[in-house]
Order: sequence, then C-alpha cells, then structure tokens
Amino acid sequence: MQGAAAVQSDQTNRHRWLVFTALLLGEVVLTSYTFNFPTGLPDWFNPVTYGKVATQAALLALVILLFIAWPARSTILQAWSSTSRSHNWRTSVVVNLGLFAALLAATVAFSSLAAHASEPPWHWFALYCLLLLVTACSLALVGAPLTLWQWLARRCHRRSR
Repeated sequence: MQGAAAVQSDQTNRHRWLVFTALLLGEVVLTSYTFNFPTGLPDWFNPVTYGKVATQAALLALVILLFIAWPARSTILQAWSSTSRSHNWRTSVVVNLGLFAALLAATVAFSSLAAHASEPPWHWFALYCLLLLVTACSLALVGAPLTLWQWLARRCHRRSR
C-alpha cells in the first residue's frame, strides 16, 4: 500500500512540474507581451527597457542556478520530491493565478499610463515591480515549497563559506 502512495505522490510531483513550467512560460510571455508601449525616451530612462532587461536577467539567473546546481541535482531532486509530497500545491497555483491576473491588469494599466505620460511614472513603476516580485515569489512556491527554497539557501550559504 505504501508503494502505491509513493507512485501517486510521484505522479502528483510530475503534474506539479508540468503546471509550474506551463505557468512560468505563459506568465512570462503574456506579461512581456502586454508590457510594451511607445515612449520615445532614451533606453537609460525607459521603464520598458528596465522591465525587459529584468526579465532577461531573471531568466539568465535561472540558467546560472541550473549550472551551479547541476553537480548536486540528484540531492536537490530528492529533497524537492520529499518536500513536495506533503505540500498542497493547488493552493499555491490559485494564489499565483490571482496575483498574475492582478499583474496582467496592472501591466495593461501601467503601459497605458506610461504611453500617455510626459515623464516616466517611476512611482507607479516601483509599485508595479513590487507586484511583479510578489507574483514571481508565488510562482516559485508553485514550483517548490518554501521549505525547499530555505534548504537551498542554507546549502548555498554553507558552500560559499
């Protein structure tokens, strides 16, 4: 009976990974697509440029994390599997979708506001970036429980000493 529970748990983890990947790709593409407006501003002063560079930097950081974690992938996968078994990831998905809906609405509103403003609305851009960060954190919690992220941070901190 325990074997059947482990197989069911592993299938749930695979579904979790597929849902996480679909959400990640969908949210990045939709947010990048809607975060676009003509400004006529130089790149160093343009919020669109900062948004797109931040997205590229986050994707590059993910690739670097994968390269750094590659030697310890079996340990990390085992830790992910064991922490994910008891985690209710459906709640994380619902929270992420709610935050993403707010982010998408904010993206459209901010793009419209910035397109018609004489100067970049930096205070609104800061609030937008905060919502973007919270949404990204909620997406990370879809991918893995907080306990795994804490374990990874402690492990990386120990290795850097």
